[in-house]
Amino acid sequence: MRLIKKVDFNSLLKNKNIFIPLIFIGILLGTTFYPIPQIILIELAYLYEPITTITSLSLMPTYFITNTLISIIALTSFYQTNNIHWLILATFTTLIFLYPILIYLFSGINIPLVSFFLGTLIYGVILLSISMLKIDFPKYISEK
Repeated sequence: MRLIKKVDFNSLLKNKNIFIPLIFIGILLGTTFYPIPQIILIELAYLYEPITTITSLSLMPTYFITNTLISIIALTSFYQTNNIHWLILATFTTLIFLYPILIYLFSGINIPLVSFFLGTLIYGVILLSISMLKIDFPKYISEK
């Protein structure tokens, strides 16, 4: 009797619900050490400046609350969709709105590039966990 069960990675990676998030996570991890795309994503916070000027609210609470709500909606749609186009759109929307929040949360770490790396890892863990729930991961584990 084996204590460690074998996972069928071949059929697991052919599943679009795993493959698409892995592409996004791979691109983010690949660009972590030259973080131009990550900085562009963080700079999207300035799109909220007209809203904060009109409502006389400060930028960070508005940015944090809005991005959190949109991220929750995008993660919910990521979980519920089966269409590949909507899956890519939900993954990209989650990236745009959740990733800057994660970078902001880890920005207190004073080691260079660690906030980008940790943000990417947490983003990856969240997306892959939802993907594993969605595809019923135990069916890919065999007793061989």
